[in-house]
Amino acid sequence: MINRFIYILLPVIFICTTPLFAQNEKQVIGKIMDSTGVAIQGISIKLLVSGLPDTLQTVSGKTGAFTFKVRASKFIIVATAPEYITYTQEYRFNKLYSIFQLGDIVLYPDNKLLQHVEVAVSSIVLKEDTIEYKASLFKVKEDATVEDILKKLPGLEVNKNGIITAQGKPVYKIKVNGKDFFGNDVKMATRELPANIIDKIQVIDDYGDAAAKSGIKSEVPVKIINLQLKKDKSNGMFGNVTTGYGSSDSYQFKLGTNFFSDKSQLSFFCNSNNINNGNVITGKSNAGLPAVIPLQNTGNIGNSGIQNNIGMPDGITTNHTAGVNYRIDFGKMNSFYGSYNFGNHKTVGFRDQFLQYIYPTQTYFNNQYYNYTNRGNNNQLSLNMELKPDSMSYIKISSEIFFNNSSNNNNTDYNLLNNTYKTSEGSTRDSGKMHTPAIDFNILYNRYFLKKGRNLSISLNPSFLRSNVETYRPSFTRIFDIRGAFQDSTQDQQIFQKNKGNNYSFSFAYTEPVLKNMYLDLTYLYNFSNSINHRNVFVRDFRSGNYVYDSTFSNQFTNRFNNNNIGLNLRTIKKKYNYSIGITLMPVNSRNYSDEKDSLIKPQRTLNVSPLARFNYAFSRSRNLSVSYRGNTRQPVAAQLQPVRDMSNPQFQKEGNPNLKPEFAHTLNMSYNSFSFASGSSLFSTLGFNKVQNKIVNNNILLDSSGAQLNRPENLNGYYSLNGFYTFSKAFNKNKYGLKLNGSFSYNHNAILVNSKKQSGNNWFISQGLEFIYKNNKWLEFGTEVFYTLTASRDLISRANNYNASTWTLSNNMIMDLPSNLVVKYDFELIINHGPDASLNNNINLLNVSVEKKLFKKKKIYLSFGGYNILNQNFSFNRLVSGNSIMDIRTMQISRYFIFSFTYRWNKFGK
Repeated sequence: MINRFIYILLPVIFICTTPLFAQNEKQVIGKIMDSTGVAIQGISIKLLVSGLPDTLQTVSGKTGAFTFKVRASKFIIVATAPEYITYTQEYRFNKLYSIFQLGDIVLYPDNKLLQHVEVAVSSIVLKEDTIEYKASLFKVKEDATVEDILKKLPGLEVNKNGIITAQGKPVYKIKVNGKDFFGNDVKMATRELPANIIDKIQVIDDYGDAAAKSGIKSEVPVKIINLQLKKDKSNGMFGNVTTGYGSSDSYQFKLGTNFFSDKSQLSFFCNSNNINNGNVITGKSNAGLPAVIPLQNTGNIGNSGIQNNIGMPDGITTNHTAGVNYRIDFGKMNSFYGSYNFGNHKTVGFRDQFLQYIYPTQTYFNNQYYNYTNRGNNNQLSLNMELKPDSMSYIKISSEIFFNNSSNNNNTDYNLLNNTYKTSEGSTRDSGKMHTPAIDFNILYNRYFLKKGRNLSISLNPSFLRSNVETYRPSFTRIFDIRGAFQDSTQDQQIFQKNKGNNYSFSFAYTEPVLKNMYLDLTYLYNFSNSINHRNVFVRDFRSGNYVYDSTFSNQFTNRFNNNNIGLNLRTIKKKYNYSIGITLMPVNSRNYSDEKDSLIKPQRTLNVSPLARFNYAFSRSRNLSVSYRGNTRQPVAAQLQPVRDMSNPQFQKEGNPNLKPEFAHTLNMSYNSFSFASGSSLFSTLGFNKVQNKIVNNNILLDSSGAQLNRPENLNGYYSLNGFYTFSKAFNKNKYGLKLNGSFSYNHNAILVNSKKQSGNNWFISQGLEFIYKNNKWLEFGTEVFYTLTASRDLISRANNYNASTWTLSNNMIMDLPSNLVVKYDFELIINHGPDASLNNNINLLNVSVEKKLFKKKKIYLSFGGYNILNQNFSFNRLVSGNSIMDIRTMQISRYFIFSFTYRWNKFGK
């Protein structure tokens, strides 16, 4: 079927890319924008042709647009306006074309002219899908990093592990001057790039490269950040090196260096430490999907509000990473850029877990002790090329290659009890290895036409995933009856699992202008995936000591899934508002094969019809409203489909369901953002509703009186959720003082299956924070915050199991500059937990203190001594609710340590 599409599209592409021969009179089209991306009206524009006495002249219109008609193939554009730097640029016409699109011409303020004039510059500019911050108006220390300035921006949160959220949603990528920087490694940019080279910070709802060119926003957006560098900092070199050693053999070494120019960029970093401080190198868990995705509260799993202590990863990790990022611009409008990241880690840790399994007639209590050692090597290569063969065509070719190896040794001991007696006890020992190569390609072609607004976009995206998993899993189980008599069971399994996933997607988007400022969009998406899962189980014969193939628990399984999205949208773009309304047909076909048993399982065919609606209204440059609705389908993964039981842990068995249908989600989102420069206040808020048809939930089936249970996925209706987020900030006395209110909530009506019977539960999660900030830019920064969270669970099988859990977090931090170039920093946090169980009612006190000395006049050398987790309360508590289970977790984290470090920073900018 894919070949058929290619044969159909080749003539279309050929026709669309065939050059139009030049006519006698040619058209030049452009648009004037300011440095914040806002169109400027009334700008004087001249077109000069060498050797001709006459000069063509016009002014930009309301949208910043202008047009010239010219016969020459070589000309100069000059744009002038008071308070802006004069723009002068020479252009050459391609003789084969009769139209030349200059694109956006950006005018920058003339700082020399304005330096004697006090001008009120807005620190925040709101656009349709972008919130732009003027970096220089958010004061930070001279040697601050990008992460330091992000912490001060309204609407953004940065936790202690460097995870960034924008308007309550995780940030997935960082760009520099519009180009990818170290792939998906967000912390690489935020912790290594200095804040003083940044001109603007843009938080963007990214709908993908195709949407950026065509304007058709049919996908679910993700949050990304673009860092726009200052003009005078775009040429030069900068970097730093840090080395340190401390108590308990703690150490760190970090090196980063960057070379920037107008046409190229080269960055390199390496990092080695055993203090849980490192960048995360992501892999692939499925073709096209990152293996590490920030957790979100989906409703099926609810966080109780019992809080982690210092936001660090579980366990103690020794981490080694290195990477290089490169970009070069060639020709007039072409560029190549990419990055390579390598990561090696070893994590050692333990967890105490207390689980409750709630059934209508009985509740079981499971005490688990879990210790683990995980090792891994991760490689990620990203390559991108952007080509503009002429002013009307754009091509982007990109690929990502992942190759990951990992090994683990996990040991679990448990005791299972009911209300009367101990039903079972046992242990499981896991050791395994995994190799996972994955390749993801994307080819995008976009074509503009002579008729303004007409556009064609074509994208092809093949991806391939392979994984080989080898697991050794001996287990021991002892089952008791009410009299105390017991029966022992021992098994030892070898499991060899091979997964092969191929995914091919093709998309087509065509826009036709129908009226002034009104466009008709025709979209088509075809996606085909073929997933093969081979699971071979060998059970040890204790008499002979050999492993024997077990056909009962082995299977070769294939899933073929394809879906078509056919959409028709009407889109209108006005100066103050824009909207899009349409409808999408989504036929879905899924076919499953059990290869070993030579059988075809009943195919699944569904047709979903989903309206699509988006509305954006800009009250002004500082206030806007956005509303959107869309439908989306999600296919179950191979592990959920494979019709074979996994009994490697006899008390917690799993089995796939090949008759699963895809989920279909209805999502409604609304956001309102407002900022006032005069009053220094800002408000960012979102509200969302989500309803899922055929939601995939786990059917938890109690197998016998010992508490053994089977987990099997099923489709179920009845799930919906409501969530919201807001942050309000107010600055006083020229940003010397500041207040910030922020909060969020989520309500989830869960539909679950227990012993194949439908049950329902309701979860609430509410958080509210108040923060006060004081900044004396000469010597002191001070902040204090009170944060409260509450989780309530209701009607989950039995009212007797309803509960509330809450946490108060009181925090205080300070940075103080003292004489003799001394800097003192500290942060303190008191966490007060109130849970339904006494074991969770623990208060945690956290204290970090450091003293830093800057040496010499240029202050490029820093000596630092710090103590971290000084009170040595290195434990965390958490409660998770999933289906009919409640899990309380106590986790090991890094303990108290002191470290002395040396840092050298360098920078040189200019030609």
